[in-house]
Amino acid sequence: MKGGGCKEAFVAWEECVETAREESSDMVERCFEATANLKRCMDAHADYYVPVLRAEQALECFFCRNLRRN
Repeated sequence: MKGGGCKEAFVAWEECVETAREESSDMVERCFEATANLKRCMDAHADYYVPVLRAEQALECFFCRNLRRN
């Protein structure tokens, strides 16, 4: 992640997550903007981040299928 065009966005996201852990705060709420920025960057550089984006998509499909079953 630190090798592509989204290094800065990834580092900002990583720092946000670490701070949330240290402060025992809600990572999703606290890091929403950093996560959105990272996702937008990865989408803009999809050629480099294809493996990560595919894994993310596979997880989304997995959870959607399981939610529909329940």
